[in-house]
Amino acid sequence: MISPPLRVVVADDDRAVLKSYEVLLPKLGHEVLALVSSGAELVAACAALEPSLVITDIKMPDMEGIEAVLRIYESRILPVILVSGFYDPKSWERAVSDEIVEFLLKPVSLELLEQKIAHVMSLYAQFATLRREMSGDRQALRHRRTVERAKALLMRGGDLSDDQAFEQLCDSASQQGQPINVAAQRIVAAVEATTM
Repeated sequence: MISPPLRVVVADDDRAVLKSYEVLLPKLGHEVLALVSSGAELVAACAALEPSLVITDIKMPDMEGIEAVLRIYESRILPVILVSGFYDPKSWERAVSDEIVEFLLKPVSLELLEQKIAHVMSLYAQFATLRREMSGDRQALRHRRTVERAKALLMRGGDLSDDQAFEQLCDSASQQGQPINVAAQRIVAAVEATTM
């Protein structure tokens, strides 16, 4: 269980799916702030309620979930779980370019939802660490790509988890007296130099 409990806004145009979140999220100790059925309602709910997590279907009639998230990100960076009935690599690639997201396929189970929430909140905590070194959210998001690439390189051998790779990156930055993004750039450059 995530501590403290999260304040969640959920968007899906299927009422049965919304009802399932209304049951599942409190079982995980989280508060459901709003259940909405469109992208426009999602944007409005996030502005009014200031959730700590957004869960949204990708396909909705008025506005795709990804588009709604981009609008939300104009004013506030939030962790997001994108949900879809099928895996679409193009949508996923578009979503993960900058945003702090996790992807979940329907049907949603309690166990899988718990795992995805834990992972996206871990990514968000890493972003918060990076943001403290930057002059703002936008700059932190831009540098996050390099950090994610460096973490992937550190995890390549399979010995490190995502959190462990980030911790190793932070340790390296601290030892060198550099910001995390500079340490990440150094790792990426070193690997690229050895593969040329």
